[in-house]
Amino acid sequence: MNAVFEHATVLDCTGRDPQRDARVVVEDGRIRRIGAGSGPPGPKDAQVIDCQGRTLMPGLLDAHVHLALIDLDAAAEAALPPAVLALRIKDVIEATSTPASRPFAMPAGSTGDSRRRSASD
Repeated sequence: MNAVFEHATVLDCTGRDPQRDARVVVEDGRIRRIGAGSGPPGPKDAQVIDCQGRTLMPGLLDAHVHLALIDLDAAAEAALPPAVLALRIKDVIEATSTPASRPFAMPAGSTGDSRRRSASD
């Protein structure tokens, strides 16, 4: 999916001051560019979302998961290296996420909707 978020205040979580009236360009479901609202417009087929008065934190994802709902052997899990546990958690997140929690995940063959929308839609 291609999308352009316009007129947003962007917090990039690097410690820099918020970028006001910024444009965030998403191409093929990935953030490609974050810059001034006067910069390049993004793909012609992009859904344009007016974020006036709103704040974006690009890259922030919904990683909320209830690991306690998964059958675990606590002793065996505690013995695993942290990297293995991280991969297991990643697999659980991917398996339990829904299209609603991944707004740019589109079914294969979907073209999306290129209408201009406001962030309140």
